[in-house]
Amino acid sequence: MDLNKICTSLRAASQKLALQNACDKNAALEAVAVALDKNRASIIKANKEDIDAARAGGMSESLIDRLLLDDKRITGIIESLRLVIGQTDPVGEETGGWKTPNGLNIRQVRVPLGVVA
Repeated sequence: MDLNKICTSLRAASQKLALQNACDKNAALEAVAVALDKNRASIIKANKEDIDAARAGGMSESLIDRLLLDDKRITGIIESLRLVIGQTDPVGEETGGWKTPNGLNIRQVRVPLGVVA
């Protein structure tokens, strides 16, 4: 796994996503939810392999529990995605502003955060 390549790809995707409207972003989130549901069995199988490797490597059970995926947790992820879809998109929302003594208008506007890694 090339983490630099993955992060570069994520950064490019985040810049493209930042330009999308709420409808497009919600469609992307819904596509992720559908893909998770459709690929549930293979995700659980791959996760089991990762969990087995983590146990063999001596990872603590508390950390392993955070990584464990089962039907219930995947359903929770899907429900969380749909909860986000149901919320109002804050990007572009003006949250404050003022006018400086020299007449310059300053606006505080919500923007996408980007990629955090």
